[in-house]
Amino acid sequence: MSEYFATVARGLEELAAQELSQLGARDVAQGFCGVSFQGDRELLYRVNLWARLPFRVLVKLGEFPSTDDRELYDGVQQIDWGEYLTPELTLAVTVTGKNDQLNHSHFTAIQVKRAITKQQTEKFGSRSDVDIQDPNVRINAHIDKDRCIVSLDSSGNSLHRRGYRSAVGDA
Repeated sequence: MSEYFATVARGLEELAAQELSQLGARDVAQGFCGVSFQGDRELLYRVNLWARLPFRVLVKLGEFPSTDDRELYDGVQQIDWGEYLTPELTLAVTVTGKNDQLNHSHFTAIQVKRAITKQQTEKFGSRSDVDIQDPNVRINAHIDKDRCIVSLDSSGNSLHRRGYRSAVGDA
């Protein structure tokens, strides 16, 4: 059983929780701009395919203390990235939230990327390139007070864009 978080527009948390429950999610709990839930991989696919309200579905990989950049770096290093990301795949890191020491999302994203690529270099002898526009793997780090939750984005592009302008003609 894995832990997931579906991001939604503010104010839609209750409706999203109902929708996820109807799709088979367990331990559904509303949060700020999202809904946490548990389920198996089949549920993850079902939510990405059929849920109408979430923008993204995040797969929780780890949670650890992160009062400063050193704790953040060490916490990210504790995750076995070889299971999710090999050097031939590109990556992008998005950051949400902040605390007193980690209050600049770009700096925090760089720290997460550095920790991941250092582990890759030690393990594989090479590292992933960063591709902000169209990465193979998108990683999300959420800072909340003195904790960090690191997740994989299972949705790729935002789910609200599914099928958007799939048939385009001349203007």
